Amino acid sequence: SQNITGTGNINNTGTVTTDGLTVAGNTDISGGTVSISGDFPTGTENFGLGTGAFSNITSTASKNVAIGHDAGSSITTGDNNTFLGHNAGSGANDDSNAVAIGVNAAQSNTASGYYVAIGSEAMGNTTNVFGTVAIGYGAGGASGANPGSGVLIGHQAGQNASGAYNTCVGFRSG
Repeated sequence: SQNITGTGNINNTGTVTTDGLTVAGNTDISGGTVSISGDFPTGTENFGLGTGAFSNITSTASKNVAIGHDAGSSITTGDNNTFLGHNAGSGANDDSNAVAIGVNAAQSNTASGYYVAIGSEAMGNTTNVFGTVAIGYGAGGASGANPGSGVLIGHQAGQNASGAYNTCVGFRSG
């Protein structure tokens, strides 16, 4: 094994194979296809990208994707989750089959699963949420709310909803 050290650009045509790579600074990959495979940082078929993403994941977690600063950072044993955005799903510890897209989406969810949170702050401060769909800024995101098995669509829809089976559609409905 040899080290490549240099200042400036490193240009390559063809394939570069390495068992580890650390890059300080910006990286520009243009043209072609980028493939990242493996089990990052542990578990089976997990993919994390961003500072703190999956920082607590264990070897039993599988098929999770987290992209963004602290995305999925509390996941330990959950499976089949997708977290995209700064702090998305950052409070989810053993959630499974969850989707959180947006800044702080589902950031405080614990003991939850089978939910979809799309939009900044969507389901941001809820717990024990199973089977809920929240779409829109802050939808279902009230502190302490437990909108289980609900449908919450719109800007801050379901902010005050508690209990299960709520349907809230529209600006600040419910």
